[in-house]
Amino acid sequence: IRLVYSRTRAKRRYYELRALRSEDNGESWRSSVVASDPAEETGYGESAILRCGNGDLLVVMRTESLTGTQDFMSITRSTDDGISWSPPEPTNMYGHPPDLLLLSNGHILCTFGYRKDPMGIRYMISTDDGHSFRTDSLGVLRDDGKPACDGGRGGDLGYPISVELPDASIFTIYYMTCADGITHIAGTHWREET
Repeated sequence: IRLVYSRTRAKRRYYELRALRSEDNGESWRSSVVASDPAEETGYGESAILRCGNGDLLVVMRTESLTGTQDFMSITRSTDDGISWSPPEPTNMYGHPPDLLLLSNGHILCTFGYRKDPMGIRYMISTDDGHSFRTDSLGVLRDDGKPACDGGRGGDLGYPISVELPDASIFTIYYMTCADGITHIAGTHWREET
């Protein structure tokens, strides 16, 4: 399964998210709508997909909205291998874009860029197959991104990818722009707090 986001009509205000599935090694593909808003008040973009420990497919996605929930990511899930999807639900995770990783202890790690002061890389943990991400699990991997200035955006950063190492520690790589204005690739080696 691959996720793609696009505007299905030239004048559509926001993106919708689709899943592309192939059961013959890419010879043919089927498409299903993962998240879309017919009223065009909410858009769904950059996303991460993960098969949970219970077999469900979980998607966390960047969300933009006219209703003021912009930058709080949304989740959806499929219990039938990506044929149909639950309606998108907002989360308490502020940032984008996400990366998902199923840890060896069964927890789901979501890392994401945090683009308001103090800018950096954040994470949250789910212990219930992605049905919720615990607010008390919010962690900071970096908070030294270039600050926003004059009410505008700060430095560009994000797009994390995490791997779990054999000793159950985690290595997360991402890109950051720090106060010096230099954009670079960086990584953090860390452990989930229990």
